[in-house]
Amino acid sequence: MKVFIIVSVLLLFGCSPVIHMSIPKQENSCIPQAIMCKKYLEKHCVWSRVVLYYYDKRRTSGHAVCVFYYVDKLWTYDHMGSYSSNADAYDPLSVAQDAEDRRRRNKKVYHAKFLD
Repeated sequence: MKVFIIVSVLLLFGCSPVIHMSIPKQENSCIPQAIMCKKYLEKHCVWSRVVLYYYDKRRTSGHAVCVFYYVDKLWTYDHMGSYSSNADAYDPLSVAQDAEDRRRRNKKVYHAKFLD
């Protein structure tokens, strides 16, 4: 109940439902940030998974997000904040492409997988 009230207040004021992690923005910081987010959410009994995905077929450039359910809605989280999602929660490629589209990056995702 406490988590629900905190998240509701954050959403009301336009903030991310996940406390923003204190990892500075740097290359590959998305992976530990997504893992920390997942651990935080699991500690509060919120279903979550980490999705790692790639922008090229050789898997040399990519990103990671934490995907989670909150109040019967799917969300993705990264350094840009939390975004609602219409993706299939059990299809990492669907989650990854939707995360990119919602963040207006317009990058094609070629491969995605769950880290856990």
